[in-house]
Amino acid sequence: MLIEWLVISHTAFFFRVDPYLIIGAAVVQAVVLALPAVEGRALRVFVANFSSGVAVYTAVEMMIEGMEFWEKPNHVLYWVYSLAIGLFAAWGTRVPECRVAIFGAYLTRASALLAVYTVGEFYLSDNVSLLHWIQDATHTFIGLAVPPPGGCRGSGRCECQAVYAPASGRQPPPTDIR
Repeated sequence: MLIEWLVISHTAFFFRVDPYLIIGAAVVQAVVLALPAVEGRALRVFVANFSSGVAVYTAVEMMIEGMEFWEKPNHVLYWVYSLAIGLFAAWGTRVPECRVAIFGAYLTRASALLAVYTVGEFYLSDNVSLLHWIQDATHTFIGLAVPPPGGCRGSGRCECQAVYAPASGRQPPPTDIR
């Protein structure tokens, strides 16, 4: 939403259906993920993460924009991140002790900011090459500063899982990678 708000005039953005549609799609996704039928079932977690909110948003947007929808990199990015998070969440549901799934989910979520920033820069800049983008000190800083907190949070969550290993008999706190 932030990219479209910056690209479109700030007031005109709120007169479009996009912000309300994406908020509605997020609510649909949250409701579906909270259903008891989804709890602990990997395929359902994947479907709920990947298709519920994204599918609602895409279906309505494609009715409005048609195939132009796929020409916007932020829309493709939304699908890629939904797929990645859905895969990590399903993997973590299927194999709860899998630390790679937990770490990957947190790192992916943290890296979303970097991806949105990158897409926004390409939207707002004229003819920026990838090499030029990488050589810019601000972009390098953002690229190096954004992912580590997600990695740290994922590592912390993995350590928590290790401390509460099944052998100890203690129940681990619930994972929140859905």
